[in-house]
Amino acid sequence: MFTFTKLSSDGNQAIGELTLEGKTYSAVSGGHGRGELPEGTYRVDVRGAVEGGHLGAAFKAGGVGFFIPIEHISDSTRTGLGIHPDGNVPGTEGCIGVSATDSRRFLNAWKAMSIAKRPSTLTVIG
Repeated sequence: MFTFTKLSSDGNQAIGELTLEGKTYSAVSGGHGRGELPEGTYRVDVRGAVEGGHLGAAFKAGGVGFFIPIEHISDSTRTGLGIHPDGNVPGTEGCIGVSATDSRRFLNAWKAMSIAKRPSTLTVIG
């Protein structure tokens, strides 16, 4: 199961936990742009995930850079969403930003899974 659980929210930014394979990683959604990620089910573009130093500052923290695209299954009004380190200015424009202290650990867990085993859906609850 792949989930982002909002532990606190002010309607614009949510602080929570990203859970992958039973392990949790501290994360944030929103604070900028259109705010936090709405609850619901998202498709995870496993094959569209990218990693590396060529990514912008917003997608790098904790010594790693990555972006895993996600898309809400029934709401297409928000695009360009993904999971990435919470780099640059704290908070995201609606993506899930994994904390700098957990970014490398999350990426290592993600990469340790074969592409076929990586989750194709993410549930946002709160």
